[in-house]
Order: sequence, then C-alpha cells, then structure tokens
Amino acid sequence: MPLITASEGANALSIAQFQTVGNAMRDVNRDQLMKTILPVNNQINKHGTWKLRIHFHALPGKSFLRIWKPKKFDDDLSGFRHTVLKVFETKTPVKGIESGRGGLVVRGLAPVFDESNALVGSVEVYCNIKEVASNIEKRENESNAIYGLEAVKATMRMENFKDIGRFKVIKPPSKKVPTKLITENFLEKATKGAVFITDDSTLITASPITDYVGKVAGIYVQFIDIKSIQDATRSTIMTIVGLSLFIIILTIGLGFLISRTVIVPIESINDQLYNDSKTLASFATELSNASQTVASGSSQQSRALDTTLSSIDKIAEKIEKGAQKANEAIGLRDEAHHSLQNASQSMNKTIRAIDEIKTKGEETSKIIKTIDEIAFQTNLLALNAAVEAARAGEAGAGFAVVADEVRNLAMRSAEAARNTQSLIEDTVKEIETGYMLVENTSESFEKTVEYNNQFGDVIKAIEQASNEQMSLIKEINNSIDEMKSVVTHNSANAEKSSAISEELDAQADQLKDCVSSLSELIEGQ
Repeated sequence: MPLITASEGANALSIAQFQTVGNAMRDVNRDQLMKTILPVNNQINKHGTWKLRIHFHALPGKSFLRIWKPKKFDDDLSGFRHTVLKVFETKTPVKGIESGRGGLVVRGLAPVFDESNALVGSVEVYCNIKEVASNIEKRENESNAIYGLEAVKATMRMENFKDIGRFKVIKPPSKKVPTKLITENFLEKATKGAVFITDDSTLITASPITDYVGKVAGIYVQFIDIKSIQDATRSTIMTIVGLSLFIIILTIGLGFLISRTVIVPIESINDQLYNDSKTLASFATELSNASQTVASGSSQQSRALDTTLSSIDKIAEKIEKGAQKANEAIGLRDEAHHSLQNASQSMNKTIRAIDEIKTKGEETSKIIKTIDEIAFQTNLLALNAAVEAARAGEAGAGFAVVADEVRNLAMRSAEAARNTQSLIEDTVKEIETGYMLVENTSESFEKTVEYNNQFGDVIKAIEQASNEQMSLIKEINNSIDEMKSVVTHNSANAEKSSAISEELDAQADQLKDCVSSLSELIEGQ
C-alpha cells in the first residue's frame, strides 16, 4: 500500500505563497507568523486524514518556528535535515520520506520568498510515517508494520528498538500476527522489490520504502487474513454457480419451448409439402393428356385448353403455398434441435426469401392481367371471324361454329384470369402477414443466437428449397405464356387451325417435359 501522498508537498507550497509568511520570516516576527499560520494549521488537521505538522526553517539551516511548539526555535538542523539544505540550495520544492528524530517522516518542503523575491527560509509540512501506517491499518482492517534500516536509528531519539539484523521495528503490528515469519533474509529481499510469504492463515507482503532521493529507507509489511479472502472467493464462486444453474435451466426451458413451437409445425408443413408434390405430379399428367387432346380438333382443343388452364391455376396455388411452407420448414424435422444457434441469421434469410416470393407473386399478378387482356383481344377476333363466316354464307357455317367456340373459350379464359388474379392478391396478403410474423420471430431468435450457432445451416437449406420452388413457378409461368401464344394464333387465324394445332401439340410436349422435370425435382429423383 503506498505510504506517500502529494498532500504534504501541496500544503507546503500553498503556505509558501502567502506574502505575509515571507515578510514575517524576513522581519523575524514569529508572533505574526504564528497568527497567520495557526488557523491554516487547524483547518488542515480538521479535514485531513492524519495529523500534519508545520515547521518553518531559517537560513542557513536552523529552526525558525514550530507551530505545535512555538517556544522551541533556533536549534541547528543542518547536521541531519538534508531536505532543508536541498531546498535552500535549489530554491525549489522537495517532497518525500526522510529519516529524522521522529523516525521515518513523510515531508513536503517549499522555499519562502519575501516581497522582493529574496529567499528568507523554507516551510515544511510533515507527518510521521507511523501515523500514516496506523491510518491505513484502521481503514483496511489489516495489520501492518514498518521496519527501518540501521541508519534510521542514528537520527532518532532513543527508543526501545527491537532489531532484526540491520532492520529496526519502527511500527509494530497492532494485532496478533505471525511476526516469526519476518526474518532478516525476508526483509533483505524486500529491499529489492515486493515479496510475500504465507502460513495457514496469513499472507504477508513486504515492499521497499524509498526516501526523497530514491534510496531504500525502510520496509512496509502488511499482514492479510487469508480466511477473509477465502470467504469472499467462496461467496463469489457460489454466486457464479447459482447464475450458471439459472442459465442452464433457462436454456433447457427455451429449448423445450422452441421444440414445441417450431419442430412440430415444421413436420406438419413437410408432410403437406409431400402431398402437394404428389398433387403437382397428378396435375402434370392431366396437363400432358390435355395437350395431346388439342391435336384432335378445334372443339377438343377448347376443352383441353380449359382443363389445362384450370390445372395450371391449381398448380400455381399449390406451388405458392408450398414455397411459403418450404421457406419456413424444409429439413428442420431432422436437424431443428441442432440448428437453433444460427436462428437469427437464418430467419433474416427467410425474410428476404419471403420478400422475393411476394415480388414474384406481384409479377405473376401482372402476367395474369396480360392474359385477361389477350382473352379480351381473342374475343374481338372471334367476333370478327363470326362476321366473316356470315359473309361466306353456307360455306362459312362451320367456321362460324368454330369462331363461336373460340369466343366462348376467350370469355372463360378472361373469367379464369380474373379468378386467378383474386387468388394471387389474397396470396400476396398472406405473404405480407407471414413476412411480419417471420420478422417478429427473427427478433425473438436473436436473443438466443449465442446458444444456437448451428441454426444457420438449416435455414440455408430452407432458403435453397424456396429458391427451387421459385424456379419451378417461373417454369410454369413460361408454360402459360406458350399456351397463351397458341390460343392467340388459334383465335386470330381460324383458316390455319391445323398448323396451329400442330404448334399447340409441340408446345404441349414441351409443357409435359417441364412438368415431368418439376415432378422429379419435388420427388427428389
């Protein structure tokens, strides 16, 4: 524990700044100096931690005034008070420890000048190191002791010293402590730096006390009760163990809660996705059969196209729902309990994937609007074809029937497009609701991210599955565009129905391949 403070030097320097101090020392007016400094002395000791004394020195090295003993002065200090001589020599402040008649003393000295800036003496504020050590002892409730070197005894008044080799007991410990461990060898080691030694109940530390020029003047020894340290350590360990148990219980509870609220719904979603995949394969078969039927004639083409459009509508709805469920769950059935640590990052990816689904749904809505517009144009062309058939008379009667069927087909196509648009808009709203729910879930998972570092791989798999579903939706959209082209050609030029039928057959084959590939992807082939 450090024994030197800056208060002695600061107080001495402050007192030296009083102009009345310098003038009183110049005029050898001790009464005036006493009258000036006594209130300052009382104020310092009233608010100070330990008792400080103020001593004035006159040139070339004599006592001028002791505030606590004003009748004693003019005694020569030059033989042993080297700090006083150094202040007179350098005309600068000096602070530190110096041995004297009171033993080791913490001193702060400052030169005193009169109003003409002439050096007239010095002022010293000091306290005995024993008082500092005793104050530390009371404050920290730990015993301490001070051992001075042999040279200290030469400057002190005769006291009953107990020698330990060349070391003198200046301040013994106030409590019963194992002083038998304090040997001359132990103190000799302390002159070179801090050392320590222990027994069953006490930790003894020793460190050098250096004087104002950096020379070792003594040893400061502190006796620390190990039992109090052990009790404090034990209490800290128990607190840590309690907190650890609480964290473990909390983690188990969170794991159970997440398992109940995430894994079970994910298994249900996965089963639903499997059923949707089977339904998608069935729809693909129906679409292939419908495409083959188109080649048999215009009337059959109308019925097959109606079936195809209805099937595509169902496929699109199933894929949209499957994409949402896949983005929430694919793969979590087997690995969810190992993946919670990366939940926050994966949920962020899920949010972006759902946002992409929303965007694609809006794009699909735009495409359906385009289909509705084409159906309207097809209706107009069918009307024109009916007019042309009427002009042709009996020769155009069959063509008029075909034109009427095409117009009916266009009207049904427009109705189907509007129904599809409504379904897509509802789906987009559901996606937005799902987006908000997933975003809230992401905020909750962020709190458990440090316990769920492996969750990211699972969510990454979900993102990949969602991207595959989006790719399938794009393929179906392309197929719808191809069928739309076939219907447009059929309605615009009824005289080339044979060529258009062949084109439709080719497009139906392509659609069959796309749906077959989609089925293989969903079934994992």
